[in-house]
Amino acid sequence: MINRAQKIGALSLVVLGLIIWYSRPAFSQAEFVEHGETFVSDGSATEIGPRQDLCNYLSRPDGYMLISGKVMLRSSGVTQGLLQTSDGEAGLFFEHDPGEDSLLRFGFHQSDENVSRVKFGNLRKSGLFVFSILIKGDGSVRMIGGGTDNTTTVEKMAIDCGNFRIAAANGVEGITGTMTISISAGSDVADAERLVNEYRSLYKESLPSTLYKWPLYTGILLLVIGNPLRWRKK
Repeated sequence: MINRAQKIGALSLVVLGLIIWYSRPAFSQAEFVEHGETFVSDGSATEIGPRQDLCNYLSRPDGYMLISGKVMLRSSGVTQGLLQTSDGEAGLFFEHDPGEDSLLRFGFHQSDENVSRVKFGNLRKSGLFVFSILIKGDGSVRMIGGGTDNTTTVEKMAIDCGNFRIAAANGVEGITGTMTISISAGSDVADAERLVNEYRSLYKESLPSTLYKWPLYTGILLLVIGNPLRWRKK
């Protein structure tokens, strides 16, 4: 049991926690920093064209290609092609497959004509999502966006950039929304890693504050168990 004063104090903490929670700014998802060339699609397949100049950097040990974007989808219940660097599965492609637990995945062509598919995440609802992928000349791949930050290695990577398109991939044309992507490439991967780290900092800063938890949970705890010092004395 707690006395009246302690009860008022505990309720005040609960109210304070709720006020802090209610007054938090709405979450605004951080976007990737500007880089390279930017392309926009209103939902229809958008042609960028042959860009082998970008893929050529991947033949260098410290070369890279960085692709980032934001996608606003009205529906997540249909298969959607988001981008491709070449026709079919000859390059890199990014697609959404609702039939496999709403999977977002990248596909990478390999020198033995196989395709390596790598999970980016799961997209179970419509709305905005942000993505970026850093591909290095040594075959390592880093995928970043929202709470995702995964690194993997694709063996025998052999990406063609003969037909860059957005809002299209692997035979699927158009998306149920809009998208904007930026593409850059170069011979010093440290440049791209600085951009990735800058985005990670922006994302962490954009997360809603959890400060409300301290007074809220403390107040609830006091209401449930009373004064912990009194329990200790007993």
